[in-house]
Amino acid sequence: MECDLAEIVSNRPLVRPLSARKLDKKDFFGKSDPFLNIYRVNDDGSRLLVHRTEAIMRELNPTWKPFEVNVKMLCFGDRNRPFLVECFDFDRDGGHDFIGSCEVPLSQLLSGAVRSLPLINEKKKAKKGSKYKNSGTLEFDGVQILKQHTFLDFIAGGTQLDFAVAIDFTASNGAVHKPTSLHCINPSQPNQYEIAIRAVIDICQHYNNSKLFDAFGFGAILPPETCVSPIFALNFDANPAVVGLPGVMEVYRFALNRVKLYGPTNFAPVIKEVAKKAAKFAHDGARYQVLLIITDGAISDMAATKAAIIA
Repeated sequence: MECDLAEIVSNRPLVRPLSARKLDKKDFFGKSDPFLNIYRVNDDGSRLLVHRTEAIMRELNPTWKPFEVNVKMLCFGDRNRPFLVECFDFDRDGGHDFIGSCEVPLSQLLSGAVRSLPLINEKKKAKKGSKYKNSGTLEFDGVQILKQHTFLDFIAGGTQLDFAVAIDFTASNGAVHKPTSLHCINPSQPNQYEIAIRAVIDICQHYNNSKLFDAFGFGAILPPETCVSPIFALNFDANPAVVGLPGVMEVYRFALNRVKLYGPTNFAPVIKEVAKKAAKFAHDGARYQVLLIITDGAISDMAATKAAIIA
């Protein structure tokens, strides 16, 4: 499986207050309750509803609230491809009365070439002939593209990511000498933890300017101690930092051959330790700490973990 932290840019046009003027009167008292349906027109001529405005009650000159739509949904990302707008008079029984429609490509709205469009009712036009002008006009007060910034945009803009990885060394992973163990020591092939480490760290290292990873373990007994260490550096050093994927893989194997798998599976000590480092650059809005925890099962200290996350 391949994955990438890069995201596809999703541009959305923001349609500022959209209004209509001199709409046809559809109700008994000489008013209408207009709303708009906006459709993508498919290659086969079928239509897909992408947005519906609210209904404005008893108004022939309505102004609808601003809204956003996705460019791909609206016109397959082709700004020169016309989309369809239909105006209806709202009826509570669902039998909405058609007022008129228009088609326009997004490109003309973005450039300002089109700001007003006639709403045409073909049946009414055929009936009235040359006397028919329109059933009202649709006024575009402004359409602009809102760019949704991606992960790569932030990286290019100077955002710095610091990474830490914490590995579960609890006994529930299985004894390291057994083939079924997730920590199975086999010089000829990687175990499940090594596969997971490589899959994620191989990607993360490309977004880490320093290439340094703080590598921790938890839930094991370290020699010559007889009690469980809630968190320890995989290199058994005061400084847990190692360089890139090779460094993480090396210290993982180093620790695996020296510790005794035990338990429990407590996340809180790891989160608190990494959070202490993150707190040192809390004032820097362009720097973030990322913690990857690789584990095999249920968390033993869920309440403490939640408290550590929101602390």
